[in-house]
Amino acid sequence: MNRKIAKPDDLAINHSYQDFSVLRPSETVQEALNKFRKSGLPHKIIYFYVADEQGRLLGVLPTRRLLISDSQTLVGDIFVKKAVSLPAKTTIGEARRAFSRYKFLAFPIVDETNHLKGVIDIEKFAGDLGNIHERTSFDDIYQLLGVESTIESEKSSLVAFRMRFPWLISTIISGGFAAILTTIFQTTIKESLILAFFLTMVLGLNESVCMQSATLSVQRLHKNENSSQKFLPLFFNELATSILLGLGCATLVAFIVFFWQQDGWSSLSIGLSLVLSIILSCLCGALTPFVLRKLNRDPKVAAAPIALGISDLVTLFLYFSIAKIFLDKTG
Repeated sequence: MNRKIAKPDDLAINHSYQDFSVLRPSETVQEALNKFRKSGLPHKIIYFYVADEQGRLLGVLPTRRLLISDSQTLVGDIFVKKAVSLPAKTTIGEARRAFSRYKFLAFPIVDETNHLKGVIDIEKFAGDLGNIHERTSFDDIYQLLGVESTIESEKSSLVAFRMRFPWLISTIISGGFAAILTTIFQTTIKESLILAFFLTMVLGLNESVCMQSATLSVQRLHKNENSSQKFLPLFFNELATSILLGLGCATLVAFIVFFWQQDGWSSLSIGLSLVLSIILSCLCGALTPFVLRKLNRDPKVAAAPIALGISDLVTLFLYFSIAKIFLDKTG
């Protein structure tokens, strides 16, 4: 493969290799093994791609299946029919994101008619990986990818701005709605200045809880733990955690309010709003990265602004609404 430095807007196919391993569905496992014993395997990263007689990609055969299957088993009976491929027009920047997202070590490149045109592997971004089989974790390889693929044009402030600024607009929008909410409840604030004293603390607690949940959720996604099958157990675990966090924080803050201001209704109001808002903020932080991943958006960049914006609005609404209810009862 050509090892010249690739620019993000270069076509990935121009940096791919063509001496890739191809199998036919009609071949037996024994025939496939004999073929590779004779021709050898020129690359360290090996995926066995299955194509028809015209060269159209049909799928991929995992090495483990090839090795453990009976020698007379047909390749067509054991290969995986859904192979993730890259279109011929894929750029190097898009290919790098595909590696980061799917955690594969190589991708086949196909044209508009699904004909196999080349294969690009992670060494194009991470350099020579040495003996890849001696690495204890593929995470090491993707760390290399994250560090060494960030070439000069990708380090520019303008590129970082274009990637991050659109998501910050959600913070600006949520801030505008927060100002409107505060205006709507300005009478409530005037009637109980204690609300203003503790508003910063309440928002800070909810934002902290939200960020903790979002960070943990992104980590789970990175480790592929947030699959559809495992989502519900993770959700209920986060729900239980959020209830405990809400009760703990609310109890402590309610005691502070009561002993400082000697106001039982205010302490109860702030405590109740903290319980509910922390539970919702925690769940919001946990759910947002998962939803973004489903929408094919990068949760590492987008999750925090969106989750925090929603958390602030929910917190303010509950904080002022519950306070108004208690004020009306005591007024």
